[in-house]
Amino acid sequence: MTAGPQWVRVYRLGRPYGAEIVHAHYVEHRFARHAHEHFVIGLVEKGIQQYTYRGTRHTTPAGRMFFVNGDEPHTGEPATAEGYVYRTLCLGPEAFRQLALDITNRNDHPRLDGAVIADRRLFTKLQRLHRAVAGNEPTMRCESFLLAAVRHLLETHAETRWQVLATGQDSSVVTEVREYLEAHYSEDISLAQLAALTSRSPFHVARTFSKAIGLPPHAYLESIRIARARELLRAGMSVVDTALAIGYPDQSHFTHRFRRHTGFTPGQYRTSAR
Repeated sequence: MTAGPQWVRVYRLGRPYGAEIVHAHYVEHRFARHAHEHFVIGLVEKGIQQYTYRGTRHTTPAGRMFFVNGDEPHTGEPATAEGYVYRTLCLGPEAFRQLALDITNRNDHPRLDGAVIADRRLFTKLQRLHRAVAGNEPTMRCESFLLAAVRHLLETHAETRWQVLATGQDSSVVTEVREYLEAHYSEDISLAQLAALTSRSPFHVARTFSKAIGLPPHAYLESIRIARARELLRAGMSVVDTALAIGYPDQSHFTHRFRRHTGFTPGQYRTSAR
């Protein structure tokens, strides 16, 4: 059986990590035995996947994850006639090393331990990342979810456990980041930009800011956007124009986020406020 996927979508998270994310549904396709330099952290959402890895046949049912270390030969195929839906995070060796360095300050190449994994916390963190990427959510939100997932991987599923780098107070970073977010709230700001601004790593920026403010940078940015949206809607601006003015790609994204923050839609708020 060599048919391709029923559907496949590929996404990328840019610098500094360059992660590739693949979402696909396979019913008949069997991957030939092969190897590649990138690491694969996959989760199965529906069906059952199986693969041969490190000399053993492994089965991954829905709700579990599977690992492939870089340069290790493996296969991949459906275990049942219904196939499987999976989402994979693919990290090149240098991208994985850079993430590990930022999170732990340890300049080694990580290796993942095991094959098929049952870890509800990791599954939830990865699913959150995949849904954010597929939903075209702001870059900083996607980056934050990536860092959270990789941190859990290093602490729990690396061949040797990694200690997360301790971060103390860094008031200058918090001030710079806060001022930048308030001045550039309509832009798709990334943690990489904030890291360059403060000469710190993205992980340090996110963790230091969160500890000081009580919100991660992406959530703080969204609170600024929602506050500005209220002002514009009260002034009579249309919902579509408000969404674009504060940095959302379209009205549906804006409506969803506004309702999560306020409990009602932008249209309802605009009508009642006027």
